[in-house]
Amino acid sequence: EVEHQLEILRVFALTNFNAGHFDKAASSFQRCVLRLGQLERFRDQATTLSEVGMCFILLNDTQPGAFEGAAICYEKARKLGEQHGFYSAECGACVGLGHVEYMRGRKKEAEELIR
Repeated sequence: EVEHQLEILRVFALTNFNAGHFDKAASSFQRCVLRLGQLERFRDQATTLSEVGMCFILLNDTQPGAFEGAAICYEKARKLGEQHGFYSAECGACVGLGHVEYMRGRKKEAEELIR
């Protein structure tokens, strides 16, 4: 049941993302994050948190404070990756954080995160 709901949410999120409806995509991805946590699928949860972060980055032009939301998602993804030994998820989240810092004009911080 939860797996089926998760798959429906993921398809809905990706469809909205591809259509440029990043707010709806972010909402669906966030619901996926909760379901993945219930299933203890922490690698997928970290990856999906990074997808939410990307949605927030793309929303920055229309929603003030979206970079903060992106940074929060990427930081959570980084911590999950670190806690559970999913280094590719942790690295992906660091790249996302680096992107946020670069867009904020903090180039030194961005360079450190992207390395």
